[in-house]
Amino acid sequence: MDKEQELDYLFTRDWRKIENKQLLDDFLKRNREEHLKGQYTMLKRQKCLRKGAKTHRINNKKRTKICEEECIELKKQRSELENERQILFGEIQWYEMQLVNWY
Repeated sequence: MDKEQELDYLFTRDWRKIENKQLLDDFLKRNREEHLKGQYTMLKRQKCLRKGAKTHRINNKKRTKICEEECIELKKQRSELENERQILFGEIQWYEMQLVNWY
């Protein structure tokens, strides 16, 4: 059994009963490192979740720029649709007036 397998074995056992001091130190160090990695990842996720829609991304600046460009494009489409709606609303009013005058 190599050292890595022994450490894996120790994870499944009660670490307080380990007699080999070096193995115990390695085990505790590895356990602590994994715990800290988990804490760091958890804190990073919480920070990203607090930002709202921005989720955990590797290249956040690039993603943000793409999102801003998409947002600008959607705003343009929205204004175009609003203009079309105003035109149609005006036409509907005109036709209603024609109907009122016709009767």
